[in-house]
This record gives sequence, C-alpha cells and structure tokens, in this order.
Amino acid sequence: MNRLVVLDLSQNHLESIPVEICELKRLEVLNLNKNDFKEFPGGIIADLERLKRFGIDWIQYSHYKTEVIN
Repeated sequence: MNRLVVLDLSQNHLESIPVEICELKRLEVLNLNKNDFKEFPGGIIADLERLKRFGIDWIQYSHYKTEVIN
C-alpha cells in the first residue's frame, strides 16, 4: 500500500479518518466526500506532503480537530 497514489473513501459512513492514512507517503488524491465524521483530525492531512487533490464536500461533522496525531 505504500505505492498508493489515489484513495477514494467517499460514501463509507466513516466517523473518523484512519490514522494509517498518514503512512501513505505517495498519496496524491484523497476523497473523503459524503462521510459522517464526528471529529476531523486535520494533522493527518497535513502529513500527506504529495497530496494534490482533497475531496471533502458534503461531510457532516460535529467537531474539527487540528492537532497532529502520531
């Protein structure tokens, strides 16, 4: 999975972003559209240095967290 470039997790009723996503160092496209996040850890997204496209529309979340999760 360390060669993964595109990850589409849209419409999966996710309540949180799996921390393992930050290990995908080659990821360029991440689609998280239409999920049910309770918390959104922005630090995970910040760790994805090659990320060019990030889909996050239609997400319903109750709290936005910006701290980095290690």
